[in-house]
Amino acid sequence: GTGLNEGDTVVVSGLFLIDSEANITGALERMRHPEKTESSMPAMSDQPVNMHSGH
Repeated sequence: GTGLNEGDTVVVSGLFLIDSEANITGALERMRHPEKTESSMPAMSDQPVNMHSGH
């Protein structure tokens, strides 16, 4: 067993992760190191994110 069940939306989840990889990475870093958000990632928190830029 792979841990997946018939009918799971694996492809949709994969596409979301591809489009949002940078956003997810930034969010995880902010959660792990909230005290560093303002000094180390000002651009990420100051600018709106276009999820489809570069596609």
